[in-house]
Order: sequence, then structure tokens, then C-alpha cells
Amino acid sequence: MAAPPAGISEADWLVTPVAVRALIVAEQEEIEQLSAKLTALATELASLRERIGRCTLSASANRTARGVDIYMSIFWAWAMATPRLQLLICEGFKKALAAVSAGWAALALPGVQMGRRVQADGSARLIPALQLLAAPKRPWLIAFDAERRPSTAGKVAAAAGALAHALRVTGGRPLIARLPLLGGTDKTGLDDLLAAAGREALERALADTGPRAVLHQLRAAGTVAPAGQFLVLAAPLPSPELAPLVVVVRAPMGCGKTWAAAEGVAPLQADGVPILMPPPTGRPWGRPPRPPWGCRGALIRAYGSLAAAGRGGRMPGFVVP
Repeated sequence: MAAPPAGISEADWLVTPVAVRALIVAEQEEIEQLSAKLTALATELASLRERIGRCTLSASANRTARGVDIYMSIFWAWAMATPRLQLLICEGFKKALAAVSAGWAALALPGVQMGRRVQADGSARLIPALQLLAAPKRPWLIAFDAERRPSTAGKVAAAAGALAHALRVTGGRPLIARLPLLGGTDKTGLDDLLAAAGREALERALADTGPRAVLHQLRAAGTVAPAGQFLVLAAPLPSPELAPLVVVVRAPMGCGKTWAAAEGVAPLQADGVPILMPPPTGRPWGRPPRPPWGCRGALIRAYGSLAAAGRGGRMPGFVVP
């Protein structure tokens, strides 16, 4: 029989029902576990206070805004000790202040390339300030400016990607925000967006961390077939001389995309040019899907053993080199 818990005499413990004893013992064990957790938290708090004290003592004694210094020392000491806190990285202190005013924990870089240093061997590592804040599973958000000029936008995107890679090496989980470009401007920072559209618009923009769509960047269609006409007659595929790289066809089902493809590649096959058609239905290679009714002869003549018609004639698009 287990010894009675503290505060209960042995005589009382002996006459206590077994079920009640089990309940009391379970409660006692839970109290001991909570006590151990409180002890661990007290130890962590003491360590944090010591780190805050060191940060505060290292601050310059000549600063007039002493209260701000102490607050910032406490905050960043807490941020270093809290890896679950998401940190936002932007370019320029004004943007960082704007993000802070909107409720984000933000850091400012003097330039989009200034968050990492490239070593002599070609490898890169974070600057010391970011190394202090880096922690496994730390969420990061990179929010550089949106640029109108494609060349500048490409450089900014490349810098954001390189910084995200350096953060990921430390175990962090970085995301890259896609800020919108405001009308009539050549560039838009998060401070511009906050001032022009408000906090909710900034929140939506910072939540947009997916890849940008590229289809809308394609030029307009060179040929548009009239409605109700067969593609192979109204808009035949251009020859390789006119379209040496890529031909993209977009049309609903039943417009004759398969026939147009057959007619377009038939001259190439006649000249011995290899024709490779990826399977549109996800079937394994070597098992061409069944061509639609009425097209078997044309498809076999055009594609040989690689008949590339989709199920029921559906083929959302094709690429011809």
C-alpha cells in the first residue's frame, strides 16, 4: 500500500476507499508535475532577466530616449528567446517603422542585398544581427518593394530568394510577400501601401506569399479563330519558320485542336523530325491514350505510334518546337 500523501494521517488513509485513494494519488502526481514545470519556467525567466539586464547595461548612457532603449532591449531579448515569433524583414528603416505601427515585429536592412554576406568560397551566411535572431522553425516574412521595371523587379526577387535560402539554412521558415504596385508609381513599399490603402490592405498584401502568375505576361494571341469554325480551317498552326519556339493553342472541347495538331506536325514528321507529345491524361509513357472517334487515321499518320489525343478529344493545349 502506498504511503499516505502529506497532510493525511495513516489512520485516515487506511479507512479511505480505494477509488478515493487513487484519485488523491493522481491529483498529487499532477501537482508535482505542475510544480516541476513552474520551476523550469522560473529558471527560464531568471535567465531572460539576466539577458535583458546585459542588453540594457550595454546600451549607450548618452541616449536621451532612455525609456525607448530599455523597451527595445527587452523586446529583442524576448524575440531572441521566442522562436515562434514571426519577424518581418524589409528594406529601409521607414518601412520597418511603418510595419511596427501596423503591429508587425520588423527589421530594416539598408539594402535588399544586405541581409547576407558572401564568403570567399562563394558560400553565403546571414549578417550577425540576423544570426542572433535565427532559430529552428522561426517564421520569417520578407517584404521588399514592388518594382515596375522588370530588370529591377528581377534583381529584387533574386535578392529576396537568396535571403530566404540563407534563413532556411538556419532552420527558419521564410516566406516572401508579394506587394502590389500602386497605380502611377514606379515602386511601392509597404509604407506606401499602408499610407495609401490602410492597414487591412497591407495585411492582405503581406499574406500574399504564393508565386506570381506568369500567364498574364504572355503577349496577345497572334490569331483568333472566329466562333463556331474548325481550328484546322480557320486558324491552322503556323510553320516553324513563323513560330520557331512555341505555339500555344487554347480552345474549348470540340473545336478541332487535335486535328489542328495533326495537320501542323505532319510536315515535320514527313521530314523525319522526331515528334514528342506528352500524355495529357497522366498515363505512363509507352501507353498512348485512345484517340477520339473519327480521328484515328489522321492521328496515326501524324504521330505514328505516339497518338496524342486526350480522352474524348480533350486536349487543353499543346506545344510544338
